[in-house]
Amino acid sequence: MSFGAPKGPQGPKAPRPRRTRALKPQEPIDDAKAAFAAALRLLGYRARSRQELHQRLVQKGYTEGAADAAIARAEAAGFIDDRAHAQRLGQRAQQTKLLGARGARFYLRRMGIEEAQAEEALREYDEEGAARRLAEKKLASMKGLPEEVKRKRLASALGRRGFSSTTVSRCLRESKEAGGSKEED
Repeated sequence: MSFGAPKGPQGPKAPRPRRTRALKPQEPIDDAKAAFAAALRLLGYRARSRQELHQRLVQKGYTEGAADAAIARAEAAGFIDDRAHAQRLGQRAQQTKLLGARGARFYLRRMGIEEAQAEEALREYDEEGAARRLAEKKLASMKGLPEEVKRKRLASALGRRGFSSTTVSRCLRESKEAGGSKEED
């Protein structure tokens, strides 16, 4: 008795061919009303910038004109506000994602926020505070490691998140001073 592949009268069964649907090239959809409905569905999931919403609508197959008309209508109705969206993303970058100023600027640009609005949203960005919170979080997970390994890993983590070199060195110095005072107690 064999436990391998099931055998038929002519030997092992051949795998079934996969059924695939042929993708037909679609004509771009030139319906502003349908594009607006699609935009509202996309905005129902989460807030989006004008640029991001435009990309998604074109990706879904709407023409540039239909996407522009839908975005103008959504903006007039108050569903799109890039300035407020940039502020929310800036707060998220600082409080949740714990990014440095450079990392936060890149994050906002990736989310479709224009450069001027990104700069405005990050005007009061507290890079030092975000660096301290990230350092505390990382150092808590590295208990028991040698000090030099902790410092290297912390510097790498801060650099990857977009913190400036002066912020990284200041944070390393503060963590060393805090660690030294704990050892003396």
